[in-house]
Amino acid sequence: MCKIQYRKGSLLAVQEGMVNMKIPDDLLNIKELQRVTKEKKGRSRGKNNKHDLLKVMTWNVEGLTSTLKDSPDNDLFQNSDLVFLQETMCTKVPNQLQNYYNLSVLAEKQDRGRPVGGLTILAKPNLNLQPVNQDMNRIQCKCRFGNIIGYYFNPDTHIEDIIQQLTEDLQTLDSQTSIIAGDFNCRVDIRNPRGDMLVQFMSSKYFRLLNDTSKQTYYCHNGSSCIDLIFVKSNVTKLLKNFHVITDPHKKHQRVLNN
Repeated sequence: MCKIQYRKGSLLAVQEGMVNMKIPDDLLNIKELQRVTKEKKGRSRGKNNKHDLLKVMTWNVEGLTSTLKDSPDNDLFQNSDLVFLQETMCTKVPNQLQNYYNLSVLAEKQDRGRPVGGLTILAKPNLNLQPVNQDMNRIQCKCRFGNIIGYYFNPDTHIEDIIQQLTEDLQTLDSQTSIIAGDFNCRVDIRNPRGDMLVQFMSSKYFRLLNDTSKQTYYCHNGSSCIDLIFVKSNVTKLLKNFHVITDPHKKHQRVLNN
């Protein structure tokens, strides 16, 4: 199930001359948001509204509610425009996400223990996030510049199944501009059959891997690897520069983002 959360009366951090735009209580659907955004853009002519630098993050957050509770300073997402989150373990969307519009696949409750899974895509309001398709492994949506898909594949997923899922999803895209990100559990920091097959497949579809593959994104007791990945196709590549990793010793998965 995919849910969009709209926070009434929130101050939304919107780019391109719309900082601190007050969203009234009756402005609770995406069409109205698009209309207001369009009007604001019309007042900001002369600015490069469509191709400002885009800040993107992907993160297997390993429990979003607890992470937000442990980091109340609200700087977790580094003011990113677009955030891909995996393994949120949320059965409802946390209230602390009021500065973003979001699409969420909620985690599955278990008879015992904490919930399993959960995906979220966060976007600044001016990106006009709209849902397309979703299941427990992915969220597909559209935004102002094109297509967005966020993935989580567990370590036991066969690489052939990952490629098949990607093949089916890429066939549905209606724009040359796309960002795909998530936890693929495919190593790209060393020669590895899973990672090699994934990167070769994405390259054959004209997607470029933006990670610095020398930077590890996952740390555990027996090693580290680069498995949290961001791929981009077409003209948004020039808008995404200088990807790096923010390391938190309390987390296994690290944040991958650009400046």
